[in-house]
Amino acid sequence: TPPFRGGDVPAASTAARGTAVSTVGFDPDEHMLVEATAIEIPTSLAAPIAPSASSAPQPPQSPGGAPSLPWLGEMAQVYLEPCQSNKIWPQQQQQQQQQQQQQAQQQQQQQQQQQQQQQQQQQQQQQQQQQQQQQQQQQQQQQQQQQQQQQQQQQQEQQQQQQQQRQLLLMQPQRVPSAGSTLAPQTSAFATLRE
Repeated sequence: TPPFRGGDVPAASTAARGTAVSTVGFDPDEHMLVEATAIEIPTSLAAPIAPSASSAPQPPQSPGGAPSLPWLGEMAQVYLEPCQSNKIWPQQQQQQQQQQQQQAQQQQQQQQQQQQQQQQQQQQQQQQQQQQQQQQQQQQQQQQQQQQQQQQQQQQEQQQQQQQQRQLLLMQPQRVPSAGSTLAPQTSAFATLRE
């Protein structure tokens, strides 16, 4: 007959039907010490068990779902909950696993956030570098414009100087040979310029 948990059988009925003897033993399945209570029930109190399972009446059930004491025979073992703090029940294992999973997820989220922050910082640095490059390009363009303006000014000055030289040549008097002179007539500056 399988054992059942303590509390399934009322204490009054237990005392009336038999003598309870508490023992402590090692449970190989749970790997721990377990306190057990053995209740000795006289044979006169135990109801007879039907020989055939099909024709036998169903045993009365206790509130916990286990058969009542008369159907257990002369000896019934009631296992009590162990009072040990190091016992890990399945629910506690699930809770611990959930907590570990949550911690792992939080660590992953933190790592992702740190990676995102690093990426943002890199993007900001790239933007700053691009801005600096743009500023340098603008400065170069300004310098080129200044050089072009200087070249234009120099060209204008050269043109002005050439015009002044032409005007000076035009203003010089023409040399006319005197009578009886053997020198060949000199052409004027205007004629030379026209040629």
